Amino acid sequence: WQPAITKNRIGMRQLQRQLCLTLLSIPVIDCLVTQQDVMTELLNQHQGEASYGFQVFGDSTIADETNQRIWTPSDFNAISLEEGSAGPSESMLKQASSIFITKEPIISEEECLALIEDAKEAIVNGRRSSEGATDPTGSTRTNSDLNEARLSQLPTKKPWIQKLLHEKVFPILESNFGVSADSLTLNDGLVLGYVAPSKSQPIHRDASLVTLQIALSPQEHFTEGGTYMEGLQDSLQVGLGHAMCHCSGTMHAGKGITSGERWVLVMFVMSKDEPQYARRLHEHGLSAMDESNFPLAESSFQTGIELAPTDQLLRLSLANCLLAQNKSSEARKQLRLAQNYKHCVRPFLLHANQLVVKSRHRAALRRLDMALERLGDKDLSPSAWNPMRALGWEIRVLAARCACLCAERELSSLSDGKGNGMPWSRQHLPKALERLHIVLQVAPGHEPLRQMEARARQLMEMAQ
Repeated sequence: WQPAITKNRIGMRQLQRQLCLTLLSIPVIDCLVTQQDVMTELLNQHQGEASYGFQVFGDSTIADETNQRIWTPSDFNAISLEEGSAGPSESMLKQASSIFITKEPIISEEECLALIEDAKEAIVNGRRSSEGATDPTGSTRTNSDLNEARLSQLPTKKPWIQKLLHEKVFPILESNFGVSADSLTLNDGLVLGYVAPSKSQPIHRDASLVTLQIALSPQEHFTEGGTYMEGLQDSLQVGLGHAMCHCSGTMHAGKGITSGERWVLVMFVMSKDEPQYARRLHEHGLSAMDESNFPLAESSFQTGIELAPTDQLLRLSLANCLLAQNKSSEARKQLRLAQNYKHCVRPFLLHANQLVVKSRHRAALRRLDMALERLGDKDLSPSAWNPMRALGWEIRVLAARCACLCAERELSSLSDGKGNGMPWSRQHLPKALERLHIVLQVAPGHEPLRQMEARARQLMEMAQ
């Protein structure tokens, strides 16, 4: 059904639903539940969330048609990402791989200030009421501890939020992503407060179909900040009261600030007509992994991949699940397929680690070379995303180690009279020394790396 993706998105939905019906009949070997049970559970989960959303945030009858406007492409600045960047629900939306920013504010400065004050009050009250309390997992962390307030916890703002959703937010999303405004509701939303110095979020996806955020603080009130988009390898900032929307499956993260305060309203939007089976199957598989139910997890990931074959996170999770079952060759196949996603080099690193376990250091080094070629020097920039810098450091260290081990093996063969010089070492050790120089600039006192560098120089002298 691949041609249907580009020719007819309605046809795509019909075909995916037919595929779901087919998958319902596939049993899971060695599991107490079948895939039919899983799909039924996920559909019930979706319907429950949608019902809650309409109950709390109302439906389109709330909207005053006289206050609604028709949104056109000229009302937005559009930023296009590569296809495949929007996650498991990309085929469900028009222009899913794009980010849209309104050219004008959609709420006033007074509305922004009022929402911030209500959120601050809710956060303070939440901290008071949760003192000494724990949730069922034993955690004492609450939304208030994270300096955020849920929209469902702001009862005095409920009428305002409902009008904002049905008169502005949902029509904006219908205009840009082609999903019916009448079908949309909120899973929930958050008013997030960043108070300097604040940490950046991990790169993540949202558990919804589309995410829309509105800046509540003027940019002159803080430094740094913004939303990091993995597909751009850069951060975006929007003006006070302006909105930015993107497919929730797009990998992103809130960037920390170094001074001031930054407040933002984030809305997690879902459609009652789109159960998002692929996303939910990924979440279900991860839960099964946590319970060590690897056959069920494997089945969930595989079914998700049938629905979203280009999603790299489903393939990475399936690879980890297969490794937990000692299915190394199948895992490496999934890692190779996950490498088609151009904005993350982690699949190369995981693949290389598996090859190292098999003592295939040259093959591992080839994968690491590919990762660093894709990464370029982006991780070395002073403004680089911290997780990217850490990943680049880890890859360079492992690449240098693999090169040294290969050189040691070549030297050993020469000592046994089986080799003819050390041509491989002469070719590859200079690059290993260059990489060690880079990582030692970050960690100059790292003694094992110093020792590795010294040994690499010895091997290079022998090779020459």
